[in-house]
Amino acid sequence: MQLIVGGFTSGSLVLLETQFNYPPEVKEYSSIGTGAPYADNSLAKRNQGANTSFQRTIVHVAEAMEAARADKDVGDPADYVLITPRAYRRLSAREPYLMQLLLKYRDKDTDDLDDSNEAGDKLRDALYFPGTTREEYAKGMRRPTGAGLPMARALNWRIEDHWKITEWNDGKTTFTLPRLFTEPIHAERDKETLNTHAFLVTDCKTVGCWVHLVVRHFGLYDPQGNYALPTTATMRLYCNLCHAANDYGQHDLKLIRGPKPTNDFKAAF
Repeated sequence: MQLIVGGFTSGSLVLLETQFNYPPEVKEYSSIGTGAPYADNSLAKRNQGANTSFQRTIVHVAEAMEAARADKDVGDPADYVLITPRAYRRLSAREPYLMQLLLKYRDKDTDDLDDSNEAGDKLRDALYFPGTTREEYAKGMRRPTGAGLPMARALNWRIEDHWKITEWNDGKTTFTLPRLFTEPIHAERDKETLNTHAFLVTDCKTVGCWVHLVVRHFGLYDPQGNYALPTTATMRLYCNLCHAANDYGQHDLKLIRGPKPTNDFKAAF
């Protein structure tokens, strides 16, 4: 087991790391997982520490994440999360200004970022609050307005293989698949792929929530099948990852291939 715990206690920052049977250690920075050696090496080269400025730290962490992908089991990041004593916010890993900084400092020292109020302000302006939809984010909004949609209470949930299933007290059941484990319906098939079933899905509208909400199961994928989007009325779906409720119409639907569903799969609405 490997675990990082970060937060605040009595107003002071605490970062703990524990690995396997070793007791927890206080760290200035920490990496775990199969890509950790690459990430640690990148952070060490940048002299990352507890007193490194916000803007430099963002650049160093993004570089470390890219370095970690030298391990084939490490995928692309979706977001970076910033924790403060009062709230937490997120930064898109593909934020255009961050991409500019990564390119600018690829082979340069980042020391001058400490004195760049502009860099700090631009990165802070790009932070957004959880629950912000993609539509809101595209409009420049960084706080959610649609988070007040009525939502049921979760009765229980479970993980089965790649699936997460949540049962709600209004009778709905939500089935979600991480996009990493799916592919477009007509993508070229790999003989080793586990994506042998066809589904009708929609993407969660929350920025940074990279899951498909599965609406319908079409059974085993048929390469000769005539798959088409069915006509459907507006429906309200709940995400069992970010716990956001959103309304979805036919224009939000798509067809994908994914792994075998759970034994008790039924329509999600």
